[in-house]
Amino acid sequence: MQHQSVSSHPVPHPARELSPEEHAERVEACRALDQQVKAGLRAGREALWRLAKALHEFDEENGWTALGFAKKDDWLAHPDVDLSYDQFQRLVRVYRETARRQADFVALQTTDLSKVDLVLPAVKEQRVSLDDALEHARTLSWRELRAEYKPPKPKPKQIAAAAGTVAPAPPRPTTLGTDPLAGRSKDATERPAAVTEAPPLEPSPFVASGLPRTATEPTTGGGGPQTVDEALALADRTLQRSGDGPEPVKSRETLGRRI
Repeated sequence: MQHQSVSSHPVPHPARELSPEEHAERVEACRALDQQVKAGLRAGREALWRLAKALHEFDEENGWTALGFAKKDDWLAHPDVDLSYDQFQRLVRVYRETARRQADFVALQTTDLSKVDLVLPAVKEQRVSLDDALEHARTLSWRELRAEYKPPKPKPKQIAAAAGTVAPAPPRPTTLGTDPLAGRSKDATERPAAVTEAPPLEPSPFVASGLPRTATEPTTGGGGPQTVDEALALADRTLQRSGDGPEPVKSRETLGRRI
């Protein structure tokens, strides 16, 4: 005798036309399930808002420190809490913003907290009132709500700031009295100022004759004076010819003073 293997997946029955009685029973069963789903969603919304309120008050008190936790993250990681930091902050923020604006907490519990989080930026930017935003959150679907509360497009200056580059500011008009060239003629601004040249210096007798500046420096010209006396006599004759002094040079110090 052969045993046939039985599949773990049941074979679906072929579709058939339901009788009026069977159709009515099916509608009644699905309606009951629909009510159970909606009741669960309502209870979940109410519970989430109560959780947000409790988390906000716990955060205001820094409650984790009273329970022996060094950091907020340590308390969030406890198995009985098991919330991420972002989840905690989001719930606290939404409750704080609505409580600050004195929203009706009972009415809030009938609204999806995530939808309220979506419309709050428009309320803070004063693009819509809180009452209208909460009414939209209660009555509009997610698709309709996203289309209605789509963030406005940023301005070019905001885009440049987000990218780290700011467009240069347009040139500011020059006001009367701030232009340093105001009141001056065109010729005065374009023609450079005249430069007074100093008269050329008369060459030193030492340089003209090639005499050494020090006692040890050799002479630069060939055939010039070789001794100090010859140098003094030559300097005296040079000064007399130029009319620079009537009396002869007597010493090296006198020559230095004259030069």
